[in-house]
Amino acid sequence: MLLAFFPGVLALKPNADTRIFFDEKSTEYQEVVALEEEFTANNAIMFVIKQDQGDVFVQSTLTTIHQLTETLWTKSHVRKVDSLTHFNRTQIIDDTLDTDALFNPENPIDLSEIKRYAASESRLIHSILGEDLGVTAIVATLDINRSDRVQVAEVMQWANQLTAEITTKHPELSVHLAGTVVYSNTINQATKNEFSTKIPIVLCLMIIVLTIILRNIGMVLATLYVIVMTNIVTLGIAGWMGVPITPIIAFVPLSLFAIVLADAVHLITAYLYHTSNNLSRNDAIKQSLAENFQPMLITSITTAIGFLCLNLSDSPPYQYLGNLAASGSIIAFALTVFWLPHWITLFKLSSTPHAKPPAFFLIALNKPYLSMLTITGFILVIATQLPNNFLDDRIDTYFDDTWEVKRTNTLMNERLTGVHRLEYRANGSDKIPITSPTYLNALSDFRQWAMKQPNVAHVSSFDQVIKTISQQMHDNDENYYHIPNQQDLISQYFLLYELSLPFGSNLDHIVNFDKTATRIKVILYSSSSREMLAFEKDSEVWIQDNWPADMQTHAVSLETAFSALNIENSRSLISGTFLGFILIALILCFALRSIPLGILSIFANMVPAIVAFGIWGFKDGQVGLAVSIVTVITLGIVVDDTIHLLSKYQRARRNLGYTARESALYALNTTGKALLTTTVVLVACFGTLAFSHFKPNADLGFLCAVTLAIALIVDIFLFLPLVMLLGQRKDSSAKLVIPRGSQREYPAE
Repeated sequence: MLLAFFPGVLALKPNADTRIFFDEKSTEYQEVVALEEEFTANNAIMFVIKQDQGDVFVQSTLTTIHQLTETLWTKSHVRKVDSLTHFNRTQIIDDTLDTDALFNPENPIDLSEIKRYAASESRLIHSILGEDLGVTAIVATLDINRSDRVQVAEVMQWANQLTAEITTKHPELSVHLAGTVVYSNTINQATKNEFSTKIPIVLCLMIIVLTIILRNIGMVLATLYVIVMTNIVTLGIAGWMGVPITPIIAFVPLSLFAIVLADAVHLITAYLYHTSNNLSRNDAIKQSLAENFQPMLITSITTAIGFLCLNLSDSPPYQYLGNLAASGSIIAFALTVFWLPHWITLFKLSSTPHAKPPAFFLIALNKPYLSMLTITGFILVIATQLPNNFLDDRIDTYFDDTWEVKRTNTLMNERLTGVHRLEYRANGSDKIPITSPTYLNALSDFRQWAMKQPNVAHVSSFDQVIKTISQQMHDNDENYYHIPNQQDLISQYFLLYELSLPFGSNLDHIVNFDKTATRIKVILYSSSSREMLAFEKDSEVWIQDNWPADMQTHAVSLETAFSALNIENSRSLISGTFLGFILIALILCFALRSIPLGILSIFANMVPAIVAFGIWGFKDGQVGLAVSIVTVITLGIVVDDTIHLLSKYQRARRNLGYTARESALYALNTTGKALLTTTVVLVACFGTLAFSHFKPNADLGFLCAVTLAIALIVDIFLFLPLVMLLGQRKDSSAKLVIPRGSQREYPAE
């Protein structure tokens, strides 16, 4: 198996490009690709430079910015560089329209005059120059595939090298990296760090806790082996199939970890229980398999069904997650049933008698009404917080302040510009060409409207260029900063401006090649998915109401498309989870041959998620990328707890002839320790993720730990007493007795 599947694991390649979340045939994806092909791509790396004291308009700082700009032009994959010093300033010199760089250290110039000009230039402020003039940015547009790790690594290498050189030579400057390439690289680092640090911690915790509870290191190592092999086989399949590793796929090992652990612990604890009752090793493992085969099979099938419901999502990574985890659950079942039994019989057993489940579990049977009322009251109180949950996400807060990208984004958001971008393709036509006053005034009106909206940092559009030329052509008179009324005059201004541009400068980032459309860029400050989508909707309504029919357009943005996708995926996951609950209930009705118990299972399996999200509603409430899949990831363990309790209860009722109380006690005695062991280990392991510096993983870890803990409490102290009380209607005795036929159901330690 190692020879067959481990090479597939080595073939796995991370892909942190947000475009991987879109089906290549989706309308949103195609529109973004078409816009970038028509203009320029949004792949960029930004050097954010902060003057520690004062503003950046000092000779040494401007010289450094100029030199860095020139150096960037020589670097691999760089297509275009925009900076403060190389900003194209248009002036009339000797009756000629002249466009040249704002600052050149080789030419004598008045720095105060440059500062005055830059402070009043709308194309600079809140774009690449902060309003307080103390922070600026150099933006290098790249011809790069962000999913290509080699290209990303190459760019990050020279970018980090340049940053280090500047900060060493100029300690008065702080240089930070930002942009789409940096964010993709950070996602890769976060995914790698979670794999390399959190998973070893989780495995170590599992070994320690299992060793303490099972008291047999051999059993622990056998369980660890099954976990590792299940992941190798599953991820090996993913590697051979070319599945890209994304932050979503990173949840697959965690899901398989929980599934394997539950199956293995049930098999091992039942084996230890029967050996403690004087059965031979072979007889004990046969009895353990006889008792656990059906519950494990049902758990594997229902877990696979739950994960397969992720195919309802339109996003490929979610589909990959569902299919891989579903396959892994079946692989885990096969390894647990066909490999683990043989190996655990080879290990020497401790002479210590098998421990019975905690005494406080018996409260559920001795005082069932008190137990049920207490838990029900707790559920009802927590459920009142469910309305506080809302579907939303904040992509720019995925990282905490320990990550450089988060600190840079905070600096940019506070002192430079926003961190989100929306774009619009403003269509021209024969009737309304891009140089017509009607067209340009429409752009100007939209820009003025957009700048008045909340969270808008900057808007750039083609009309700014024409207004600037108009002002310069009239001796820099501010009264002429407007769109001329004659189309011929505008066309002349545009031609003169293009001819005046220095070598390497052009307008292809804002005007397409055949001059039939222009691009509008809107930069937003830190915003949630809902806030971005709200602005997108408002802008499209404004355009519909105020622009001519020939110019009608809509926002084109991966960020808003990603925001919409996250919200839609959350809805799909929630509906898919409910579908999974219903299918699981039908399977349980068939497997347990009891419709009432199958219906009750829906209740038992849904309540942990309800309580967990009630707690989340009190703590945070934002249901985003990671939070939306918590129920799917924990569903296998939640269902596992319910199935094992029910199957043991049914076995005692039908095969052993026990009363309802005796059957409930039998279920606790044979599964209680396994349920407690599984829950303690998984809560401890997922709890470590709650301390992650990557917010999606921290949220996931917290909610998974809460869900699994609540599942155990609900099953033991609410579900089992309820089943017992319903069963007592058929019993003549309600007295607590030790199950017949065994004098060692409660062995002393």
